[in-house]
Amino acid sequence: MLLQILYIKELEYKLNNKTKNERKAGRNKKLSNQDIEQIKMYYIQKQTIEEIVQLLNVRVDRIYKKLKSNEKSTKKVEKIDMWFRTKK
Repeated sequence: MLLQILYIKELEYKLNNKTKNERKAGRNKKLSNQDIEQIKMYYIQKQTIEEIVQLLNVRVDRIYKKLKSNEKSTKKVEKIDMWFRTKK
């Protein structure tokens, strides 16, 4: 009886103190929050996407994705995206 009570308490403790993502599963972020803020800052300062890519050493698609997530710059990014597509 005592063992059952201890077992139940142990299970309750495990359920209540379970942390999210215990195994650290999943992909690591390629860009930190600081990098994302730098991308937005550079873009506001009128630097081109190619310059930002060279500064942060990341792929172009990651920069587009982060800029598109910013609601204010979505239209500007779409215009630049069309310009890059017609350039090639």
